[in-house]
Amino acid sequence: MQGAFITFVHDPARGLFDYGWPIYDPNTLSLPLLGLAAENATGATWGKGSLLDFSCASMDALLDVQVQLNGILDKFLQKIRNASMNDRLLLESADYIERSSTTFENQLFGRETVLG
Repeated sequence: MQGAFITFVHDPARGLFDYGWPIYDPNTLSLPLLGLAAENATGATWGKGSLLDFSCASMDALLDVQVQLNGILDKFLQKIRNASMNDRLLLESADYIERSSTTFENQLFGRETVLG
């Protein structure tokens, strides 16, 4: 991955093509999927860009789902906190779930994540 990054820095227009990566086409396996350790721990796995582009066209639906999930999660966390004021482990679990949810939401919508 470092080689691909350095190649891109030296030549953003053609570096990755010269490095052996395909030119992006949403209908072909040309989207690099990075960090899929189970499939390829040291390089890129290729996926169809249309699968990722689909989520952009569905942003309104994703926002609706996010609102619904946040409501469910808030009720769940409140029940945990109300039922377990003396159970430190359960409270820590609720805090972890809340931080993880915020992190996921920020990553989904491109906001910077700051965990306390």
